[in-house]
Amino acid sequence: MKTADPTGSREELALARAVLYRFASDLFRAPLPEREAEWQRQSAGVLASLEVCREDGAPAELTTELEACVACADDADPASGARLAAMAFETEWPPAAGDLARFHHISDISEFYRAFGLERIQSDQRADHLSVELAFMHFLCVKEAYAEENALADLAAICRDAQRRFLGEHLARWAPAFCARLERAGGTGPQHSAGRFVEAWLADELRRLAAAHDERRSEPAAVASSPAQRCGECLHTSACTDRSPLGSSIP
Repeated sequence: MKTADPTGSREELALARAVLYRFASDLFRAPLPEREAEWQRQSAGVLASLEVCREDGAPAELTTELEACVACADDADPASGARLAAMAFETEWPPAAGDLARFHHISDISEFYRAFGLERIQSDQRADHLSVELAFMHFLCVKEAYAEENALADLAAICRDAQRRFLGEHLARWAPAFCARLERAGGTGPQHSAGRFVEAWLADELRRLAAAHDERRSEPAAVASSPAQRCGECLHTSACTDRSPLGSSIP
């Protein structure tokens, strides 16, 4: 009788989670036309990856949300034009809002990245942008899968602990509230479906990782600047202000 390989199962789960984090990250990336082919390939594999997560307890509702997100994203072609308003930055949400708090908070986020050798994030966004934070979780899951494949138990444990801490201390602190705003603003379009999927995915990850987090929903800080000014560090601000398939009006 063949017995299950727990190491193989953990590696497969980590890789499946990496695919879903990459998909979620790409929903919010800046518009680059060359990503279209990559997006189409990626969309084809996310449902299979979610099935692996279903075996680890992911709810059936998450499949429904992902299917809607893939279908709607394909129609809207988010890979060629995904840009969000300034609220897609963690430091626009209390208690990180404000110049001094923002500086320290971004430093804390960057310390997570540097701890894993990411001295400079190769991105067109700030370190606290939702796409970058989701991409970091993708990186940690890939690294965990590598550790499992090579029987590096200590490294695998370090990666899981980093996922648990980063999710609880950063992503879960603001991203669910941001996604809820997308849901309210988007009707039945890509904005709505992206918000519903990412919110449901992060909720399942909190369960999976048993990550401690503040369940209170925050609201973004009131700012007087325009979206273009608040996105001042984004290399694509001038090019994509009016081209976001996820919309630009968030109540």
